[in-house]
Amino acid sequence: MEAEIISDPHDTHVSQLIEVKKQIMRLRRSIIPLKDAVSSLEKTQHPFIQKKNVPYFRDVLEHNTEVIEVLEVYRETVMSLIDLHTSLVSNQMNNIMKVLTIISSIFIPLSFIVGLYGMNFHYMPELTFKYGYFVVLGVILLIILGMLRYFRVKKWL
Repeated sequence: MEAEIISDPHDTHVSQLIEVKKQIMRLRRSIIPLKDAVSSLEKTQHPFIQKKNVPYFRDVLEHNTEVIEVLEVYRETVMSLIDLHTSLVSNQMNNIMKVLTIISSIFIPLSFIVGLYGMNFHYMPELTFKYGYFVVLGVILLIILGMLRYFRVKKWL
């Protein structure tokens, strides 16, 4: 399951892990009372328990303790897998947010320039310039290339 989570984390893994965790906790809740019961049988003197059977109760108690420890290890493993899934999904989300932020930072200045020149003013000196349209397109292209270069130098892209 760990390999599946690493290769492609999605929500079905979390639901499966939570179900496994519930089963482990259910098992643990049913086994812990057995430990107390067997421990009391091993330590006390009951008339129906023969002395030769006490080592068997001790053995059952040791097995019970081992099962509880194994269940605890499994529970910790499941919790670490849930944490792994959460961190992988967060990492994917961070990468998506980075791309969206870069796209936004490129288009915000361009939107400003286009909005400024989209206004219907009669006395803008650039409007009477023969190559004004191409100059604005060139400035826009320079802004795009400059920002992309800056992002590459910063290793954000």
